Amino acid sequence: MRAGTNTYERDPFGRMASATSGTTRTDYLFDGAEVVQENTGTASPTYYTRGLGDRAISRRAGTVTPSYCHYDQVGSVVGLTGGIKLTDSYSYEAFGSVRTRSGTSAAIPRTTPPGAKSQV
Repeated sequence: MRAGTNTYERDPFGRMASATSGTTRTDYLFDGAEVVQENTGTASPTYYTRGLGDRAISRRAGTVTPSYCHYDQVGSVVGLTGGIKLTDSYSYEAFGSVRTRSGTSAAIPRTTPPGAKSQV
């Protein structure tokens, strides 16, 4: 496979089982319909914990301190904490576009991680 190529594989249930970008492959493990672990290349696994309504509660990559998601009344992620410190905050426009963002995380968390059926 050459660099710059993206490929995706789905399982028999229609969920994204793996994604490959260039030469890096990410495999997704599910508990029912929700992703609970992703494995990318030789990096440590990333784990997801879910709560009521299948909302993400936390995300932990390897041995790094987990990030905890905070939601507003409509279910949008408005903040992340790492340990006891607010690390990121987000605000949105009327139809969900990000208006402002501050923090240290590389990407805005989704209510469902990549590969979950609701992201299709």
